[in-house]
Amino acid sequence: MKVLEKLVRRYGLIPEKEIPSYQEYKKIYTSRLKEIVKKRMNEVNTGRKKKKEFLVKGVVEFLELLKENNIKVFLASGTDRSDVVEEAGFLGVYDYFEPLENAMNVKGEVTKKKIVEELVKRFDLSDGELLIVGDGPVEIMIGWKYKALTLGVACDEYEEDRWDFRKVERLSRAKADILIPNFSLCLEDLKSLIF
Repeated sequence: MKVLEKLVRRYGLIPEKEIPSYQEYKKIYTSRLKEIVKKRMNEVNTGRKKKKEFLVKGVVEFLELLKENNIKVFLASGTDRSDVVEEAGFLGVYDYFEPLENAMNVKGEVTKKKIVEELVKRFDLSDGELLIVGDGPVEIMIGWKYKALTLGVACDEYEEDRWDFRKVERLSRAKADILIPNFSLCLEDLKSLIF
């Protein structure tokens, strides 16, 4: 959101006095995102949809594989922590993740970059010992900076076996090491790459 605020200022898209702070932009974003999440939860609670329809295909099997191999998994998001915990719990995947608090000693605003920095420091990770999985360029670029293996998930949220080519482009520009449309199509390949 800091970048958004800077861009709005730089290009004069809104009169200077009316430009929201990055915290206000985050509040707007979070509010809109919560509406979408609540709608989806309601669809599940009323039986119109199943939880698995809101998970990337094969992700539970991927998380199981990591758990079976004693790999610590942390869930980092730009979304407020309480919302992430609620959503992951609702979808039934929260227990696959280590509590982020167990790995963090970060003061002030918690960002993806700070989380990765802290994980690298806390667990004394060398090049290639960190795997970052995400569908956004921010986490992929951060992972690349810390010499992590980066796995970009470029799934089409409406057609689970199809690529979202906008995500492919963004993740490619961010230098993702591996791109997948979902986990189920390449679970065996991921096993051989990661283990």
